Formats: sequence, C-alpha cells, structure tokens
Amino acid sequence: MVMRVVNKYSFKNGLELLEKEKPIELSEVLEAIKWANSEKCVDAGLYFPKALASEILDRLHSKGWTKPKIPFEKPNNFIEGDGLKNEVGLELQFGTYSFIGWDFLGKMALFGKQGIYKFGIEVVPMASLRRKMSKGVGSFEMMAETLEKKGNQNLEIPVVLLGIDG
Repeated sequence: MVMRVVNKYSFKNGLELLEKEKPIELSEVLEAIKWANSEKCVDAGLYFPKALASEILDRLHSKGWTKPKIPFEKPNNFIEGDGLKNEVGLELQFGTYSFIGWDFLGKMALFGKQGIYKFGIEVVPMASLRRKMSKGVGSFEMMAETLEKKGNQNLEIPVVLLGIDG
C-alpha cells in the first residue's frame, strides 16, 4: 500500500515558499511519504503510528536530514525535532490531537524563534487514515480547522501541513 499526500494547508504561504525556495527538501519529504513501506506498519489491519513515522524518517535521515535539539530546563534535557535540512524543519505526528497541537503550535514556534527552522513541514494523518490506526490520533482536518479559526501568533515561520492517507 502506498502512502500519499491527499491534502495540504499552507500557513503563512508555507507551501508556496517551500516550492519556490526549498523545492529539494519539500520533494524529499513527499518522496519519503510516497515510498514508505506502509505494509511493514500494519498488523491485523491497523497502522502503527510509530512504525509509520520510522519508515518515513529513516528514508529522510538517509538523505541527510538530522534530528535537531534545543537544550531545555537542565543541561541534559532537550526538545527534539523529527527532521532538519537546510533550515527546513520537519515534524511527523501520528499521535493524539494534543501532540499535533504541540508540534505545530509549540515546537515549530520554539525552533523558529531559535532560528533553527526557517520553514516548516508538518505531516499528519487524514481522518480517513486515523480510523485505520492502532490508537486514537488527531487528524489533518482537526489541525487545519484549528488554524483557520485560531491561527498561531507564536509561529512566525511559514509552514505547510500535509495530510496523508494510505
């Protein structure tokens, strides 16, 4: 089964700016989603979020994407992002709605304010994929509607939200 991006939400012209200024990085993310071996992530008809994220991230890490970190509170504590390449930050979230909110509304803003992310890409499941996952997760539709209604004054960087399905 092939994963595919079925919807996009452009926050602060994130999609348009990524297509213009960082097309290679955007293309690598789209290809990693498309070529992720999602069959390895299914058991008893359900997708396992951690396995799906690993499939996508393993492909990107082999292309030079790294896991950025920001020290936090104490010297040995940190906040870690999923991917970074050429100032493009990547977060994959197949967890609960609160984790999608943390990634998009909190973590992207923190990495942006530190100058680590100049652009962001957030990958989340569509509601249709969510129903096929092994635990309750948030969805593209929930996050896009939240951004439409609330926005995010703390997020200063352009970001594209990608909704995937299999």
